[in-house]
Amino acid sequence: MIPELVLTTLALAAVVHSAAADHRARRIDRRRMLADGAGAEATVEAISPPDADGDCRVTLRYRVGGRACRSEQQSTPAAIAALGLVPGMPIAVRHRLDRPTLAFAPALALAAHAPRPVLAPGDGIGPTLYVASFEDPDSPAPFQPKNAQGWTAGEILVDAASLKLRAVRPRLRGKPVPASRTFPLSSIQNADALGCLVTFEILVAGTPNLIRLWVADAASAADLVRRLPATRTEAFVPARAETADFHRRLLAVAPATPVTTALLVVNALAFIAAALLGAGWLVADGDRLVALGSNYTALTLGGQWWRLLTNAFLHFGAIHLAFNLVALWVNGPFAERLYGSTRYLLIYLAAALGASLATLWWYPLANSAGASGAIFGVFGATLAFFVRAPEGMPSAVAARHRNWILLFIALSFLLGMRIPFVDHAAHLGGLLTGFALGYTLARPVGARGTDPARERQHALGLAVAVAAVLAVLALGGPTTEAISATLAGGVPGVVPHPTVTSLAGIRLGETRAELDAARGAPLRDGRNTRVYDLGVPGHPALLEVTFRAAGAGAAAGDPVGAIFYRGDKAYAPAELLYVTGQAHDRFVADFGQPAWLLHANAGIVYEMYADGLTIELDQGRARAYGVQDYYRTLHD
Repeated sequence: MIPELVLTTLALAAVVHSAAADHRARRIDRRRMLADGAGAEATVEAISPPDADGDCRVTLRYRVGGRACRSEQQSTPAAIAALGLVPGMPIAVRHRLDRPTLAFAPALALAAHAPRPVLAPGDGIGPTLYVASFEDPDSPAPFQPKNAQGWTAGEILVDAASLKLRAVRPRLRGKPVPASRTFPLSSIQNADALGCLVTFEILVAGTPNLIRLWVADAASAADLVRRLPATRTEAFVPARAETADFHRRLLAVAPATPVTTALLVVNALAFIAAALLGAGWLVADGDRLVALGSNYTALTLGGQWWRLLTNAFLHFGAIHLAFNLVALWVNGPFAERLYGSTRYLLIYLAAALGASLATLWWYPLANSAGASGAIFGVFGATLAFFVRAPEGMPSAVAARHRNWILLFIALSFLLGMRIPFVDHAAHLGGLLTGFALGYTLARPVGARGTDPARERQHALGLAVAVAAVLAVLALGGPTTEAISATLAGGVPGVVPHPTVTSLAGIRLGETRAELDAARGAPLRDGRNTRVYDLGVPGHPALLEVTFRAAGAGAAAGDPVGAIFYRGDKAYAPAELLYVTGQAHDRFVADFGQPAWLLHANAGIVYEMYADGLTIELDQGRARAYGVQDYYRTLHD
């Protein structure tokens, strides 16, 4: 536990430091000032002497909306001399709208290059300067995919023979590190522009290195590509344009994603309602979640099949909810646009059912809840779409998205392996269900409607999902014996489940007085034990209640310490699986080694297993089962 906490702390510290470094670097992102900023007339307030690196700092003073602002710009003595700058001289600046104190003078930036270039777009004659960002300006800094060079903001100078890159590389501490590289134009190939994004490859020792950068606007991007060589390799595919067209068609046919929005809201509201009803905000109350509709094996297999769906809207605490909502928010809108809202909702709900059924068949005793199975169904459907690659899907786009979703699924499973009490059966069941339905329901890219053949396809997918659920209902679900026979190697892990603290309406810790008020007279009333009859005449169904009496006399305040059931399966309490008659070896195979063991008289053995289940064994076979809190009392 301690090593994991240390690693988590270090990881969080690294993320915070990285975000801070990115923030410092983005402060000098002049591309954003040009693209999204505004202009102002400034006055040179001061010019510092050259520092150890030979650079000067020019202090600029200006007003924005009546507010006095001041900004500093680093430059060279040669650039200052070329412009003839002196204190009190006017100069135009560009500043950010959200932070007016972040500004720069384009003329001073141009003068730092010799011979003096023009600021893009140029006229094709002489050097041209492009202010650029090497990170996606629309992506938040903490989630920004790092480029291979580690650069953030910079400038590109293109002349007749070469391309010069000037950029900064952020550091965890201190100022960003400047970087400067010059390449001959002959080493550049596969230049492409999409909006303000420019991509090209630079051959270094015969190896192509991909450069991605964003300039101020689409006109500057087109001008930069025009200035670069038109060399194209056989492997070059205008993937950017294909991807843009693909997403444009998706957005055109489905500008909004109402189902994903509704699912996010419903899951959040369901969590709030459950927490207000006692299910817990950070630490979940498993017993309360069972009462609210989680997929608790004993009750689901006992006929409460609605739990197969309701559990997908319950969560084990706020962190569990947050992980699932983020995954749905990131992946759901894309899948909804691929399939359309109706199909997407069908896939989501069917995957939730498939995940719940997989949990039932895999785990003999489980209390499962959460939207992750349905969300894995969304992953599976997205993967199926790109595997099938329906009409209108460019092969390069399909391959790219297919590889990304495969990587995302693999990482999700690997991360789940590191977290205890993860319902891997639900994830796998949801993934396979989503893939199967997604492959069946995939439609042409950007299709607004469907022809009769695809409507029949839609109906077929719905019929398959409904038939699967009806088949399970008709079959009655697997028995404990059937599950045990299927899991020859034992259970690979147990899903988090509540510690059962009650049986047939009687709870551990309940006093004699409370029991009298709730149950009335027992069948038999001993000094420390009571017996209640749950069945009908001729059908034994006895509930034996034992009190934790410290003295010789029976007191009204004595708490219930153990509850055991003996009798027919027809009248067995719903809180625990019926296990009477099973052998000791089967319990070990299903639940692992017992947590607590007591040898009583006449060969009777009591063993406590998962979720508080306690077995009374006679000659190696269960003759009664129930719950008790003696073990917890001894360890408190």
